[in-house]
Amino acid sequence: MSKSTCLEPFVLSIRPTQLLRAAIRDLLDSVESRQKKYNGSDIRGKVFRRLVEAKFSLILPSKPRYMVNMYPDSFSCSDCEFFIGDVVVHVPSFPGEVVISKCQHNIDDGFHPIIITTCQRVPVAEGLAESAGIANRLEVWDIEQFLSMNLNERGLFCQAGRKDMASRLVDAYNKIIDACETDPSLKIEIGAR
Repeated sequence: MSKSTCLEPFVLSIRPTQLLRAAIRDLLDSVESRQKKYNGSDIRGKVFRRLVEAKFSLILPSKPRYMVNMYPDSFSCSDCEFFIGDVVVHVPSFPGEVVISKCQHNIDDGFHPIIITTCQRVPVAEGLAESAGIANRLEVWDIEQFLSMNLNERGLFCQAGRKDMASRLVDAYNKIIDACETDPSLKIEIGAR
């Protein structure tokens, strides 16, 4: 049993006075705090991957092909890939040169790569892509905006709709955690703490 299994679930607080992106940022900040406390675990990577997977489960008619690749990269220990049509979505904990190299291989194989990472790491990924000469063939998205944009759109840009979509995302996420992870403390609750 890992140390983190005794912890409470993460909380996504949806308040009428707070932007959804800020609520997602608060959630991801609590993930980062736990990651620092339990540095030997891949808490950040698991939560990021499962949130993206949950979003895809809500918006796509069929489940994307999904792969997790382990890379001995000094910036990340794992990268998750989702194959959707002619797109490969990478969700690395930290975008490093190994992920950029993988994106180059995706391009060579006829795919359009996208990296989803934190807003603080977007410039890192963009700089690495520029150095590799693929900046104009690779999209880099901030996970906060990636999630909040979809929840706002699908919630029809109203408070009740956003809250409903956030609840649906959390439900889908928690089902994935139940099915695929062994640590129940990775779950997320909707609430105020």
